[in-house]
This record gives sequence, structure tokens and C-alpha cells, in this order.
Amino acid sequence: MLRPAPPQPRKPDAAVARLATLIADASHRGNAWQYRDVTAARTAVRELETLKRFYEQVLEAAIDGVLTAEESGSILEFNPAAEAIFGCRRADVLGRDALGLFVPNPLRGQLRAIARGEGDGSGWEGRVETTLLRFDGTAFAAELAILPTVAANGPRLFTAFVRDVTERIHRDSELRLAKDLVEQSALAKQEFLANMSHEIRTPLNAVIGLSHLLVSGANSAAPRPSFPSLP
Repeated sequence: MLRPAPPQPRKPDAAVARLATLIADASHRGNAWQYRDVTAARTAVRELETLKRFYEQVLEAAIDGVLTAEESGSILEFNPAAEAIFGCRRADVLGRDALGLFVPNPLRGQLRAIARGEGDGSGWEGRVETTLLRFDGTAFAAELAILPTVAANGPRLFTAFVRDVTERIHRDSELRLAKDLVEQSALAKQEFLANMSHEIRTPLNAVIGLSHLLVSGANSAAPRPSFPSLP
């Protein structure tokens, strides 16, 4: 006689899984159980974690140095490109004053006012070329963009995007110098040809005039004057 196969465990459907979630997050008060649906909250947490990982990957791969700080200047974020540009490690600058570390003294007041939302930001729209300081205090040419951010019910932050343009400015300077040399060479060539044309044309005019006299005298019945032969 064939024995019936043992019953297979049923996979929990969506309703059972949801009930399990509710039970797992239930709280007991006295003799009454209270249940709270935390599905949406857990979904929001997972989405925030995904967004956080994406944000960290973007910072890691960014070519520009990215620095985020509070309005007081306290550094909150410092990506690897910023480490390479400013010559320091992230751990060395977190919590320290960004303006005091990396901004020359004449610009600190203006940028601090912009960070606090007190300045109009005139002259700092978009990307601007300016001078910043490395961690060791040496100055370098930089392209800088500042993005103020105000979080809901939170502190005022600002994010600076920094690019070291020292090499680009050096190349541009060399190109301008080469262009000036080419233009000076072309001008000197024109002046040389103009002078040579004048120097050659003056004696040629005399030769052409004498030749014309000789030809005219050959066709005349009058006796031709004799000219000494040239050595």
C-alpha cells in the first residue's frame, strides 16, 4: 500500500509575512498587545542607506575636491580629491575651520559672510578663479564654486567645489608667450622685407633710368656719348 507523501510546508504569503513583521515589532502594555506597522519606516531606512552609499561613491570618484562645512567653518566632509589638492588627510581636518585652514586672510571675511548668509555673494556666482592655501600654507591657483545649503530645521551648511588650476594657468601663460613671440617674429619679417625692398628699389631706379637713356640714344641719329666700362 502506498503511503501518502508527507505534507510540504506552505510558503508564507504576503499577508502572513506582513503579520510576522507586525508581531516582531509589537509592544506589550499590561494585558493588551499594540501593533505598529513599520514597513514604510523600514523601506525609508533602506532607501536612505542606498542614497548614502551612492553619495559616498560619488564623493570617492569626484575629480573636484569637495568640502562641506557648517556656517562656522567646521569641516564635516572632505573627499579624496580634496585630500590630494590640499595635501592632507580627511581625519586631519574634520571639525577644523575650513576658512582658517585654506583661505588667505584677505578673503576670509567675505567668504565667512557668504557662508553665514550675510553677504550677497557678489562676484562668487558660479565658478571663480581665486587663490587658496594648501595644508602646509603654500598658495595655489584654484577654481572655486560655493553652494550654500539650508537643511529643514537644521544648521546652515555650505559645500565648496575646488579644482587646482595651477598647471592650466601655467600652460596658458606659455601659450601666450609663444603667441607673442610668433607675432614679434612676423612683424620683424615684415619690417625686414620692407627695408630690403626700399634698399633694392633705390639703386634699381637709377639702373632702369640709365638703361632707358641708352636705349633712347641708340634710336637717335645724334652721336651717342661714351660711357666708361665697368670693371
